[in-house]
Amino acid sequence: MKILQRAKLQDIMLPKDFDTGTGQVKHLRSVFRFKMLCCTSFDSLSLQRTVVNGMKVEWKAFITNELLPVLQGVNKGVVPGFDAKIEGEAWPMRVYFDGEGIKEVEVMQTLTGDLWLACGSMGFVLFYLIVHTRSVLLSIFSLLIVILSVPLSYVASASITGSQELHVASFLSLFLIVGGLGSDVVFVFTDYWRSSGSLVKNCRDPTAPKVMRVRLTWTLYHAGKASLATSA
Repeated sequence: MKILQRAKLQDIMLPKDFDTGTGQVKHLRSVFRFKMLCCTSFDSLSLQRTVVNGMKVEWKAFITNELLPVLQGVNKGVVPGFDAKIEGEAWPMRVYFDGEGIKEVEVMQTLTGDLWLACGSMGFVLFYLIVHTRSVLLSIFSLLIVILSVPLSYVASASITGSQELHVASFLSLFLIVGGLGSDVVFVFTDYWRSSGSLVKNCRDPTAPKVMRVRLTWTLYHAGKASLATSA
């Protein structure tokens, strides 16, 4: 305790409700600070940026490949030198951690893991589209258009607002668009297109350009209203 007070670290390592009388504590914090010399004021600005960017890359590689696996393994009971069978109990501590760049790496790990779920969802949606539309080409291009709506919306938003910042929530839109909000529009338009055939069933040439324009106009009007009411 004297060492902590002498180094002025008691507020950092000990909880606010720490009782100096009993000396017992259930929570304990630790702080690791790294100070590395990157450059001097005599170095050029371009050299300073190059060195700092290189250090950021090294730091990200360190927390991704070495630090995070250890910290995440501790919370799963995987601790170097600790065997639950030999000790007769599970690892009794839980580690909460935070730091520069750690949250971003954890988010990317989660998104990468969920990417396989998104691929499975796309496969199921594509299969259902083929069954419903009875056209492989239409199903593939429909799903492609649905997926392209995500980067298109980002470009449109960046052009209007002038901000190029990409939030984590933006990645979640892929699951919503592919899973339901975009795919159901395909079903609406294909069903209305089939229904439009009843308008021209008595025509001599159902494939005539004028007849196709009537069907297309009717489909866009009715399917557009239905999609605007449900997905917009």
